[in-house]
Amino acid sequence: MVLGGAGLAGRDRADPAKVDVAGGAIAIGHPLGAAGAQRATTLLGVLERTGGRYGLQTTCAADATVIERPA
Repeated sequence: MVLGGAGLAGRDRADPAKVDVAGGAIAIGHPLGAAGAQRATTLLGVLERTGGRYGLQTTCAADATVIERPA
């Protein structure tokens, strides 16, 4: 999904340092129904740890959520 989105945004590639920095949901062994909650929780932790302001969460079900961590 990231590679396709990068192409649509006029970029030739996505920055690997910013893509799936905490590993994928399948890699850590989650129950299928908990994918969204698991990824949102992980994303919040990554934003807190890195001091990031925005995070994008996507799933294979073609949905996406942007999360903003207030400064």
